[in-house]
Amino acid sequence: MMTKILILFLIFLNILIFSQNIVGNYYPIESKCRLYLNIKPKNEFVLYSSNKIKMKGIIKISKEDNTTYLDFENFSSMYDNDTIYIQNSGNAMNPYWHFKECDEKFIHLAKKNNLRSIDFDKEYDLLLKKDGYNLSYSIEDLKLLPINNPITSANVNRYNNFAYYISKTKDGNSKAIYLYNEILKKFPDRVVAYLNLADSYWAIGNEYLAKENYKKYVELMKSQNKDLKKIPKEVWTRVK
Repeated sequence: MMTKILILFLIFLNILIFSQNIVGNYYPIESKCRLYLNIKPKNEFVLYSSNKIKMKGIIKISKEDNTTYLDFENFSSMYDNDTIYIQNSGNAMNPYWHFKECDEKFIHLAKKNNLRSIDFDKEYDLLLKKDGYNLSYSIEDLKLLPINNPITSANVNRYNNFAYYISKTKDGNSKAIYLYNEILKKFPDRVVAYLNLADSYWAIGNEYLAKENYKKYVELMKSQNKDLKKIPKEVWTRVK
């Protein structure tokens, strides 16, 4: 009897330990895929699509022939070495859940360790008190930012400033470009965001996208009856 109890305890302990191992944030290896996964303690998960919640629930863990499977209720996957493998195509004999966000036969979501969950308002207030731009966010950190702190009309100005501060750090323009594009998804007529986005594209040498966004900036300045004298001189030079 004691032996059976011990075996059951060890099985339970193994599941508990493994459950803790899968906790974390997972990002797609495929560059064009827009899925992000957060696994919490007790196997709770939230799957995001382009920063919007796509589904959430409880993961069921099972093992078969030394292979670990994660069942996300609507779809199943394999788990190995901090990577989740999801089949994204198949047939009637081989059921699957098709994610239109990823045009791939298989999706690979890899765990990213040491991500910073940014308290946006707190970080922003601290930033204003610092002397200079001393920011060290990774692009993965920033992808979590609009998920945990949605961009709204109340904070969009702060978001724009935050992206600008990031652009002034070493290799920060590429990170700022991500945030500017997130801002413009929510507020496509935000004039200053196009200017800042164009400046960042210009700084990394992408003159084509810089010109496109400078043109959009000028177009909105005119359509919104803004003072055209406020348009920086370099903008007119760069759009030629």
